[in-house]
This record gives sequence, structure tokens and C-alpha cells, in this order.
Amino acid sequence: MISFRISNLLSDRFIKNLQTRGNRIFLKSETILVLLLMCACVIFQLLLRDYGFHGDELYYITIGDLWTFHNLDMLPITPLYLRLFTFLFGYSITTIHLASSFCCSGIMGIACLITMKLGGKVYAILLTGIFLLFAGLVPAASVFTYDAPGHLIWVTALYGVVRALKEDDPRWAILTGTFIGIGMLNKVTILFLPLALIVSLLLVPQRIWLRSRWLWIAGGIIVPFVIPFIVWQFQQNWYFLDFATKYTGEMSYKASFPAFIWNQIIPNNVLSFPVWFMALIILLFSPKWKTYRFFGICYIVLFLIFFLLHSPFYFLMPLYAVLIPIGSIRIEQYMGSLNPGKPTVKIARAAIPIVYFIGSLPLLLLAVPILPVDRLVSYTSNVGVDAGIKTSSGSQGLLPHWFADRFGWEEMVKGIAIVYHSGPPADKNKTGIITGNYCQASAIHVYRTKYGLPEPISTHGWFYYQTLMKPEFKRKYISIGVSPDLLKELFSSVEQKGTFTNQYCKPDQNHLPIYFCTSPKCDLRKRWLIDKLMDSQFKKYMDKEGVFKSIVYYHALKKSDPTILLFTEQQINAVGYEYLNKGKIDEAIALFRLNIEEHPESSNVYDSLGEAYFVQGNFCQATRSYKESLNRNPGNTNAKKYLRKLKKLMGFSYQ
Repeated sequence: MISFRISNLLSDRFIKNLQTRGNRIFLKSETILVLLLMCACVIFQLLLRDYGFHGDELYYITIGDLWTFHNLDMLPITPLYLRLFTFLFGYSITTIHLASSFCCSGIMGIACLITMKLGGKVYAILLTGIFLLFAGLVPAASVFTYDAPGHLIWVTALYGVVRALKEDDPRWAILTGTFIGIGMLNKVTILFLPLALIVSLLLVPQRIWLRSRWLWIAGGIIVPFVIPFIVWQFQQNWYFLDFATKYTGEMSYKASFPAFIWNQIIPNNVLSFPVWFMALIILLFSPKWKTYRFFGICYIVLFLIFFLLHSPFYFLMPLYAVLIPIGSIRIEQYMGSLNPGKPTVKIARAAIPIVYFIGSLPLLLLAVPILPVDRLVSYTSNVGVDAGIKTSSGSQGLLPHWFADRFGWEEMVKGIAIVYHSGPPADKNKTGIITGNYCQASAIHVYRTKYGLPEPISTHGWFYYQTLMKPEFKRKYISIGVSPDLLKELFSSVEQKGTFTNQYCKPDQNHLPIYFCTSPKCDLRKRWLIDKLMDSQFKKYMDKEGVFKSIVYYHALKKSDPTILLFTEQQINAVGYEYLNKGKIDEAIALFRLNIEEHPESSNVYDSLGEAYFVQGNFCQATRSYKESLNRNPGNTNAKKYLRKLKKLMGFSYQ
């Protein structure tokens, strides 16, 4: 039997599930089952195969290692939570899985509490646990991301809503508000939850709670947690708005409506679909569940928000920790309405979890690291590599991206180390490492001690601000993942020293050249400062005085200070396209010509100028521009396409 002190119990539901005998306290079967299911989550994560660190896991390890309140680009809860585990147990996949397992275990415990609170007994609890163990929330945590603690925070906030609805007591909004606030120290997407809660509340009888002071107190609790993020964004010119626009418009996968629905069904286990969909239907239409109709509406609201914003499918996953318990309760109720003595009823009760478990195995092999890699490649090729499940717009390789992003990181660092240690020992203190994205930089951080490397720098993500805190920039850099055009813009000498390859990694991380760069052409710190946003004063001057006067103004500034940097190639190009799309072709051409003046080695700037001349109808200048673009990048397919069009229009070949 299991015994322990009352002081260890945190839930009134657990207290009600106690039985006493003499001076000892014993848990009832429901509570024992919940604890066993929570332990199963931990065991599940710890038994997964070691494919290597995921790129995001390396990133969060790095942020936790180097955490400072001077850099709030990434919010603190997830990296500091992970830092606790790496501090205690060191860098290993087991440590990462252990951190994830605690979050899964918490989600499982709260989902089972929801089941009990809504009237579920042992069988409903068992079904809730089995369904969740092989549905999206638990398997998804095999990759430790911000969503592991984030989903736990969401589910805890939703538990507060369950209690409020069950007891018709808006004071439970305090719990929900507190955890939404805590979530604001983890990931700002949790702000969609209070929005959905308010909209849903307006559509159900509980709207009278809006008059209650408890909801307003709950909202007030959230505010202090939001302040650090707002202050940081204000200090950084609200760059997050630009990031959010790019994330929903460029970086994330733009799923069609059927694809978004598919991505709710498959990752959550197709066998659990009848369970949670039944729950959604009864929440929306059943008179017996009218009290909880709020959750059905909340699901629809969040579904539409995330679909319209092109958000990843997994943003919606915490809601299934409410839907699946309700579906499980409904199954238990139906089974209870049958004659329990009939053999067929007994067989059916046992068959549901068993069939679900067995039927889940094929999808589980696609979701989490179980198979050896060679067998995984064979298996995923038979189901279309990713089975139509997408979260990003990148190309697909031999493996789904959630597996592919685990391969090659240490080999990449080893290749960089070979170049770094090949030079004279005296040059090491003068040589740094610059990467194109945060995963590459994080891999170098994690393996730097093993391979004797310095801390890397990058303009990507959290590393942008971390780099600016360095006292000085180096005169020499080893680079990986940065475009050669940009390196030639920054350095006088750019020499390829090697190439990183890995057959299993993501295609955009494969076949990456490793460059050795020397003699910076500009002040790298000044270049860093404008990498995220164009110089604000120059942009204001352009908006006020117009393009032509701003170019004259820029030339004057450049004459007085030749080292001045106000914009990047990409930034002025983007502004040029803004004018082109508005029909202001002369202004667009002027900006593209300015970009060529500042970046004469770039193929892209000539390509953009060619497009502007094409739109203007100046086919001769368009042809010259596209030829210049091809001279710098013979693989520019866009330039070739336009030159073929120009050939037909002008009657000659560009060759």
C-alpha cells in the first residue's frame, strides 16, 4: 500500500480520495491510477532512442547557460527550467527527456484531475491516461521546446476554468489568471488564451461573471507579468512585431483549411479523433453538457485564430487535455448504461484501451525516436516521409524535420574545429566563429569545450543581442550558414576551407561550406546594430521627405563619415519593393540603384532592379540588369526566366 503525510497533498480531490486505517492514510484506486499514469509519462520519455540533440534543444540549453536579464529576446521560464536539469545532470539526451517527462507528467495529472472533477471514475481516468499517452501532448514532448512547459501552463490555466464552471465560482479565475501571467514569462502566444476565453464567455450564460470582481482581479494579475516583455520590446523598437509578421507569413507552414484539420487529427493520433471530436460535439450541442459549452466555443475560436494566422498546429494541443477527458467520461457513461455482467460488455471495456494502444504503434513510430535510423528512413518513406504533417515551410529530406533536426550537429562542430585549429596557435585569440542561425551557434556553444572553440556569434534570434554584449569583434572569423554574398560584403577575404554534409539532417543544413574570413570591410558592431531594423532616423527622414531627398541626405552623411551604416541590403531592397508594389516605379528604381551602389557584388540587387525596369517597360535596362545578376550568380533561375520573357518581347536571346 502507498502511504504519506496529508501535508504532501495539494488537491482537494486527492484529499477526498483518501481512506484511513488506524494512524495511516491510504490512497484510493483513482489516485493510485493517476500517479501510475504520471509515472508512465516519465518512463515513456526516458525509454526513447538517442538520435542526438534537436537544434531547438541546443538553443534552449545555450540560453539557459548564458541567461541574463539584459537579453529578454527569449523569455526565461523554459531555458531556466532546462538549466536546472543540465546543472544537476549535465548535457545529455536523457537529461532533456527527463525535463520533458516532468512536464508531460504534470499535464497527465491535471488531465486526470479534470476527468475526476467532471465526474469520471476509474475507467474514464484509465481511458484519459491511455489516450493522452499516445496522443499529441505526450509524444510531442520528445523534442524539448518552449511548448513543453508552455503546454503545462496552458493546461493548468484551463483547469482553473473547469473548476470555475463546475462550481459556478468565478474565484477560480485567479488560478487561470496567475498561470496565464506565468505563461507570459514563457511564450507570448498564451495571450491568445485570454482573448479566446473572453470571446467564449460572451457567448454563454456565464457572461454574468464579467460583472464579478474576480475576473478583473485575474486580469490584473496578468499585467505585471506582461510588463518585462513590453519594456524590452519598447527598448528594442518593437522588433517582435516584425518577427511575428515573418513567422506567420514566411517561416511557418501556410496550411490550407483541410491541411490544418489534418494536422489536428494525425499528430493527436487518428484513433483519438473520435474521442475528442465526440467531446467537441457534445460540448457544443448536448443539453447535459451546457454548463461546459464554453470549452467547445473556446476550441472553435482558437482553431480559427491559429488557422488564420498560419500558426503551427501544435498551438492548439492544450485544448485536447480538456476534450479527451470529456470524451473518456462519455465512453464510461455509455458503458455504464449497458449490462455490466454481459461478457460482450466486459470484452468491449477491455478492448477499447488495448485496441487503441496497438493501433497507436504505427503512428508512434513516426512521432518519436524509437526505430534505428536506417529502419526509420525506410518506414517514413512508405508513409510519405512526414505523412502530411508540417510546421515549417522548409524542404523535406530523408526524414521528417522533427527527426532530421537531430542529426549532424556535433559533426558540424567538428568540421569547424578542424578549420579553427589548422591555423597558427597565435591566431586563435584573434579568430571568432559566426553562424547563419541559432541552431548552428547553439551546437558550437554546447560542444565548444570538447573541441576547444570560442563562443560563437550570430545575427539570428537571441544570439543577436548576446553578440552585442561582447566587448569587441574579431578581425578573423570562421563562418558556416552565412551566405557568401553577405560574407563578401563584410570581409575583404573569404576562402572556403571545408564543407559539412550529413545524409539525415535537414536539407537547408546540408552541404554547408565552411569559410575563413579576414579583414572586415566595415565596423562589424555598426553592421550588427542595423541587422534587425533600418536606422530609425533615416527611415523617418525617408517617410517625411521622400526617396530622392533621402538618397541625397544619405550621400551627404556618407561623405562626412565613410564608415556609416544605416541599412542592410535586404532592408533597402524590401523598401524598394514597397514602392514598386505601390506603383511608384521611379522611387523603387532609385532605391535599387542605391542598393547596387552599396552592394555591387550582390546578384539579388541587380535582379530587383531588373524587375523594376521590367515593370516600367524599359526592357533594355531590364535585360542589362538581369545579365549582371547572372554574371554574379549563374544559378539565378528568376533572372533566366525573365530573360526568356524579354527575349520573346524584344526578339533576341540573352545568350
